[in-house]
Amino acid sequence: MTAAIAVLALSDDLKPHLLNLGVFDVLIPLTESDSFEVQGNSAAALGNLSSKVGDYSIFLKSWTEPEGGFHGYLSRFLASPDPTFQHIAIWTLLQLLESDDSRLLDVIGKADDIVQTVREISEKNVESDDEDNEDGEAEVVVLARRCLDFLGTSPKTLSEG
Repeated sequence: MTAAIAVLALSDDLKPHLLNLGVFDVLIPLTESDSFEVQGNSAAALGNLSSKVGDYSIFLKSWTEPEGGFHGYLSRFLASPDPTFQHIAIWTLLQLLESDDSRLLDVIGKADDIVQTVREISEKNVESDDEDNEDGEAEVVVLARRCLDFLGTSPKTLSEG
């Protein structure tokens, strides 16, 4: 079911309907499922729902609830040792930052744990042509740097200050 929701969430026409149905109340807790596949599919669905929504008030409403909310999900997945989970979370975060919703940008910017983890990811030294880098670690670093740009910070600025 989570895979189906992730696919449905790709449709710009269906996103508002899915959000109005309250899928966050189901998907956010499922990012902590015992099943690795359910975690990933739930996160992918959340990521797909975060792109070009128009009204981001649901993200603000669900920032801390249910069960840690969107903030808890992003924090856990960004800190995950699994590069795929990190990639989903950093891409989702970038979608939220690209929303240009000032309230959402403010809430994200004040989430010190998220900003710190994104900073740490952005400072990783990964070669994009490294043969051992099949899981897209270099892309995660690039996306993290783009996130910091949206937040008005950069790895260099943050490490100096």
